[in-house]
Amino acid sequence: MMLISRVTLCTALISGLTLARADLGRVLTFDPAEDLVAGAQVEASSSAGEKYSVGNILDGDAATRWAAGGKDATPSISVKFAQPTTLDTIALIVTDQPRLYMTVKTLRIEFSTGHEATHELDDRGGMFLIRFPEQQAEWFRLTLVEPWEQRTYWGLNALLAFSDPQGLVKLRVAPRQLWANPDLTETGRESHPCVFITPAHVARAHGNIDRYPWARQVANEIVTQADEICTRDAEWIRANRPGKGAVFAYGPGRCPTCGGVIGTWGLGTGVCSFDRPGTIKCQGPEGHIFPNEQYPDDGSGYVDAEGRVTYFVGTYNAFAVESYQRWIGTLGTAYSLTGDDKYAETAALLLDAIAEIYPSCDKGSWDYAGRSGEGVSGRLNRPQYQTARVLAPLVDAYDRMYESPALDAPSFVEGLTRRENINTNLMKNGAWYCYVQSLSGPLHNGAADYIRGALAVGCLLGIEAYVDWAVDGPYGIHSMLANNVDRDGHYFETSHSYSNSTRRLYLTFADPLANYRSDRYPQGLNLYDDSRFRAFYVLPQLSVDCVGHWPRYGDSAPDVARVAPPERYYDTTDYRLAERVYAGASDPRVKVEFGELLQFLAAGDVEALRARDGEHGWMLFHAEGVELTGRAPAEYLTRAITNTIVMGQKGMAFLRTPAGPYAQAAMVRYGPTLNHGHLDDLNLSYFALGYELTYDLGYGNGATNTQVGWGRQTASHQLVMVNEKPQRPSAEDQTGGSLHLCLGMPGLQAMDMDVNGCYASEGVDLYRRMVALVGDGPGSYLLDIFTVHGGQQHDYILHALSESAELTGVQLSPPAPGSLAGADIDWGEHVGRDGFLLGGTRRPYWNPPPGNGLGFLMRPARARTDAGWQVDWTLPTEGDHLRVSVAAQPGTEVITAWAPGIYPHLPNARYAIARRSSDGDGLRSRFVAAMEPYGPGAAPDPARAGVEAPLRPFIEAVTSLPAPEGVTGVRVDHISGIADKFIYSLGNGTQTCDDLALDGTLGHVRSRGGNVLAAHVVGRSLKAPGFECTLAGGDRTGKVVRVDYEHNRIHVDADLPVDGRLRYQTIVFSGPAYARNTAYTIHDVRSEGGLSVIDLGPQKTILGKAVVEEDPHGSTPVTSMVPHDYARGRAGNPRFFDGKLLVSAEYRPVTHVVSTEHAQPFVIEVADGTGISAGDVLHYADVQAGDDFIIRNWAAVSVDDAGQPHVTATDDLTLTIGGATHNVRWTAR
Repeated sequence: MMLISRVTLCTALISGLTLARADLGRVLTFDPAEDLVAGAQVEASSSAGEKYSVGNILDGDAATRWAAGGKDATPSISVKFAQPTTLDTIALIVTDQPRLYMTVKTLRIEFSTGHEATHELDDRGGMFLIRFPEQQAEWFRLTLVEPWEQRTYWGLNALLAFSDPQGLVKLRVAPRQLWANPDLTETGRESHPCVFITPAHVARAHGNIDRYPWARQVANEIVTQADEICTRDAEWIRANRPGKGAVFAYGPGRCPTCGGVIGTWGLGTGVCSFDRPGTIKCQGPEGHIFPNEQYPDDGSGYVDAEGRVTYFVGTYNAFAVESYQRWIGTLGTAYSLTGDDKYAETAALLLDAIAEIYPSCDKGSWDYAGRSGEGVSGRLNRPQYQTARVLAPLVDAYDRMYESPALDAPSFVEGLTRRENINTNLMKNGAWYCYVQSLSGPLHNGAADYIRGALAVGCLLGIEAYVDWAVDGPYGIHSMLANNVDRDGHYFETSHSYSNSTRRLYLTFADPLANYRSDRYPQGLNLYDDSRFRAFYVLPQLSVDCVGHWPRYGDSAPDVARVAPPERYYDTTDYRLAERVYAGASDPRVKVEFGELLQFLAAGDVEALRARDGEHGWMLFHAEGVELTGRAPAEYLTRAITNTIVMGQKGMAFLRTPAGPYAQAAMVRYGPTLNHGHLDDLNLSYFALGYELTYDLGYGNGATNTQVGWGRQTASHQLVMVNEKPQRPSAEDQTGGSLHLCLGMPGLQAMDMDVNGCYASEGVDLYRRMVALVGDGPGSYLLDIFTVHGGQQHDYILHALSESAELTGVQLSPPAPGSLAGADIDWGEHVGRDGFLLGGTRRPYWNPPPGNGLGFLMRPARARTDAGWQVDWTLPTEGDHLRVSVAAQPGTEVITAWAPGIYPHLPNARYAIARRSSDGDGLRSRFVAAMEPYGPGAAPDPARAGVEAPLRPFIEAVTSLPAPEGVTGVRVDHISGIADKFIYSLGNGTQTCDDLALDGTLGHVRSRGGNVLAAHVVGRSLKAPGFECTLAGGDRTGKVVRVDYEHNRIHVDADLPVDGRLRYQTIVFSGPAYARNTAYTIHDVRSEGGLSVIDLGPQKTILGKAVVEEDPHGSTPVTSMVPHDYARGRAGNPRFFDGKLLVSAEYRPVTHVVSTEHAQPFVIEVADGTGISAGDVLHYADVQAGDDFIIRNWAAVSVDDAGQPHVTATDDLTLTIGGATHNVRWTAR
């Protein structure tokens, strides 16, 4: 008798399961005394040596194994009992080492009774449990018949047998395995719509139509569009839809003939038309149509001589399904507003037509990321995670008309109704695809995309497994909020563009969960009542505003626009997000808070703003009246968008001069470079004259050679490159570093930070940058001091938004052929319209040699100098310039080269590089530069400023002053006769430089004709001829005594002032085991029980959570199903959690983190695993008792025309100036 069965288990989440310990009890629930093999005689047909003998499967150690001899094609193991024995269950562990060991596809079990059974196993290693009809046998033989793929060895780690009629022997299913086998039972929903809107929202829409002209206009436009769509009948809809298995594509982007634009998926104006099926038309003046005789395409794509494939027909197909999907959304909304079944009828036809081909169109856009249909997946034209970007809106439209009888008519698919076809072949098919793709995580935006697709379908059909996964799965919304949203309301990925995308993604979780109802979620789940969720939507754009721009760090599109500094602070995205939270929140206090925010953004007239900038399609169903309080939003919010600030977890500092037509801003990112980041720690972004002057080359298609080989490389940025290598050339290198100061004073904004580990493998032990904005209006400039110790070559890289630049102070050689990488490398000359290099096979994600970006710095010209030099860029608008004066440094080679933008239609840039080299590894460089923007700028009227902008250069010279080790002295001479002197110290104690003496970190004196005009000191004191400023104390320091993690309060041992002087100052915490320090903004200070209590406002000191997967049994590695992406650098190890305290869900100390490994499961090496159990929720605490802290003490002095000093400071001080001494007491302003 032979039986055939299949032992199967979805293994998407099992791949990380390793059997590294001896304890079989970790993978199997059983009584060892009941194991029948343990007392039997066991023999193998062969073994691969004594080390791999058959006895290894009997030793109870899941890490040891039997391996069959290499020539034994179908090895077997025989088990002979002392007497006839009853058994019905076998457990075995297939060796999980896929590089060497075969996984078992088929095995045969033979019994002495004559019974024989063949079983098929999944393609994986690990534990399997096999059950069969009860046998009373004297022996059984297990034969490994067929592997999934040939490897070197067969192997088993354990073999057990049981008599288990009650099924007590069970696999221990790790949480990841439970998620891998979801119960997809549909419970349905009581009524529809129920996902993104409910009948209450429909009623609100009718009320808004009656109340507001904008709502009436929007509703009329939707119905008019829907009426036009309804002119298409079933025959037309099916005939104009692509067929099963059709090719879809993004498209060429640019016309192969003239370079004219061809919109993505053919969606540009006039590119595609249903009157011109199967073709696309470029938007150039001649309107070339493809395919044609020169560029034929039978539907599978046109292949050129270099093997590049262009999908003209595929682009049209994408246009067709995008059009259908857009129409479905319009019709669903029209049905909600009118209840007219004609809209449901046409929408049902469109959905039915798409569902008919949906499962077969499973590659997405074939040219995604430069591929040609290989290694891609998705649905219709949407690749991978973008599948959900269409699935969720289709759910919304379908849900709105779900109860229409039009869905019960026969389908295009024979034997099904439209509803059955749509539910099965579109909704469930798409949801399962998204769910399976999301099982491997991690927590980034792609996982969020996938999960929201499954969630939408789960909420539509009542498939609670999808809802549970989206809420409490290891990559669910609770984990995403805990680990991805930082204390400043920003997102972990190193790209503001991706941060904005993720905000939109998370919103698509909120409404379906708020509207969902089941026994487990009787009132749904309102994310808008979650403080961390709300923080994600509070002024995300304005909080990073840089005089009308936002910084384009990481994978963000370049910013080449000229934008006048805004007259008031407003951003459409911020306004629309505030509307979302206001509508969704149930807490009255939150309503008030976001109502005040709406008032602020609307300058008091919310209804006028709604009519002008509202997200009208959404507002039609959600907008409600705003109760106006007349109060301004909280002060910390307005300061976050106007003042110099630090974002301590993400590691970004922003300098901002006061608002006005000639305002300036600068940003340096010192935090870890994570997903979507570039190799650019300590990159400088500088904004003035209406431009991002420093022109980050940005991001487009991440697979292009210009992106991989140039745009993301260290060489393309504004920083120091060491030894011609990108940052973090070795795994031992670290990304991210520490903040030393960030403060805003009248007349001077300054930040100082390091990332000392980014070139550790190159011998670098100091990589530090101090940046200051000097001045408050026209005539302001940026001072840059970049110090590097170690390595053999340092390249201080400068560039601007211009290819036109004049260098003075040096005699340049003629431009050399090729590039800075060599005369025979000239990648910059070969950039195709799509960002891929011409002249060879299209190679996605290929980094052209030498792999450091220097091959894109074209036609270099060189000069050597020991003197100072200047470079003056002519900006795109007439009269505007950026001039950089670089101080003398011995042994400098000045190099200039042009470089391409990431696409040919983007501006090229002229680079200027100060290079220093040495024969040994101990090179020390200190690059000092003053960057002066001059010209009329973007201000529409000079009268706005009251002072005219400088139309000519105003800095005459920048000089490095002789100074002791660890001290930098700089003199900046202005053409007007003003002289600025700076002293900057890396150490402690009093330091002297020239005629300055500083006890502190930074000092500045501005003078003219021997008269001091202004001064700044960070520290205790500053002395200069005719000037002395001494504060009552130095920097405020002390120790953390305890932390109130729940209320964001730090108790410290120092006696801090409680009169408000420290409000909104930066506090930095550090500890000996930390890889970096951590910065916060003080909101208030009070005294309590002999301690000072620092209130951090809404800034949480908890960095995220881990959920313990398995009992560590006291050992030090703890695994968590919930990863934390701050442990995963784009290159290099962030070491972000080293030394951090782990606390319980109740915030009790548990143990300390030694190190982390970003894997699945996430691995946390802890100091002591005692007391930690599976299922425990642990929180990463950013601050703990015993940490040191520092708050910088500072003073700013200005002298008016009458010679009277004016002081702003954080302490009392004594000031001597002009022969007079002033005792100045701190007073609140």
